[in-house]
Amino acid sequence: MRKEFLRMDGEDMKKVTIGVLGTFDTKGEEYRYLIGKIRSLGADVLTIDASTRDRAAEKADYGCRELARYGEAEYEKLITGTRAESMAIVMTGAGRLIRELVEKKRIQGLLSIGGSGGTTIAASVMRTLPIGFPKVIATTQACSDKMPGFIGGKDFIVINSVADVQGTNSIISKVYDQAAGAVVGAAMAAEPFTGPHPPRIALSMYGITTPCVVRAAKYLERKGYEPVIFHANGAGGKAMKTLIAEGMFQGVLDITTAEVAAHVLDAESSTAGEDRLDAAVLAGIPQVLSVGGMDLVGIRVSELETKYKGYKPYCHNDKPDMIRTKPEDGLKIGKFMCGRLNNSYAPCAVYLPIRSLSALDEKGGFSCDDEARRLLYEAISLNAGPAVEIVEMDCDINAPEFAEAMAERLCRMLEIRDRKE
Repeated sequence: MRKEFLRMDGEDMKKVTIGVLGTFDTKGEEYRYLIGKIRSLGADVLTIDASTRDRAAEKADYGCRELARYGEAEYEKLITGTRAESMAIVMTGAGRLIRELVEKKRIQGLLSIGGSGGTTIAASVMRTLPIGFPKVIATTQACSDKMPGFIGGKDFIVINSVADVQGTNSIISKVYDQAAGAVVGAAMAAEPFTGPHPPRIALSMYGITTPCVVRAAKYLERKGYEPVIFHANGAGGKAMKTLIAEGMFQGVLDITTAEVAAHVLDAESSTAGEDRLDAAVLAGIPQVLSVGGMDLVGIRVSELETKYKGYKPYCHNDKPDMIRTKPEDGLKIGKFMCGRLNNSYAPCAVYLPIRSLSALDEKGGFSCDDEARRLLYEAISLNAGPAVEIVEMDCDINAPEFAEAMAERLCRMLEIRDRKE
């Protein structure tokens, strides 16, 4: 029996429509199965063929000729260019088309399946869609090192295809079923950002800075703000900077900047990129920062005796997957940090807790190193320009007074800005 899935949208009742994006010329059988499954769940389907040639057996609602036009290119360019050039046109066109479909509320979810090429196309589109809009991808790349790069800072639902995305055998078909159910269910559950909400503040946190961040968040709540906390493990920083760039936040309380140290030490597993500190600067919103977690950087266990030989290891979980930064690292980290923040045109302050960078850097702790901390602070103080206010406090980073001082300073920045506007 066919199930009708309906959702309420204002005063109108309408059925959920799922956008299905993929290379229909090479995955025709697979997409036919997937589309049939979605329809059996009661949802409508709108198809977008991201093939680089117009040769799919079944025509999609939008084919590669339409995508070429959306990508501001002629179809001839699509078929005569290199693979990289053709994919770039398709990705650009698909991104513009699907954003238009989302804005016009013609689709309420997006689904794709594929290997490396299909995932590259689908992920490039999904990264441009807003947080909260359902995006599901079943891919052979789910467990590869490439997946964090595909996701960026967005809220994908990623399903491991287990087998190759080829055909409709008894194993892969179960994966397709899950993908169809996931996107239809997510589309049914999703609600758009509507109505008034408190101004949002982005915060960054590690387990070893949790007391500070939690106390600061409670202070912000009392002042009428909505704190949104990100895990400063690389992925969290990417998500935070993405949402800041999308205008989701009015201010940033960047207490845990361990990802900056990770970038300087080239720790690929825990960095959020060279531009980790740029989002608030470019958005022109007030920010208060600290140096939380800069004593420890997450690494791959396999790199301990090679890339990071000579560093003091720490087992955050069950393996030595972190290292204590060295005193000389602090000089580089402080200089790099100020090099990004000196471009600020909105209020910017850096708070330095004299006694520790984290719970483990407190007196007697695993990573306690007064000299390393001193050199880091010296580098920050010497390299900070007029746009960056430096505030030193003689306490641990997790001291209640430190958390509230930073939160209170950010609130004052926001109040002054609001009065001016």
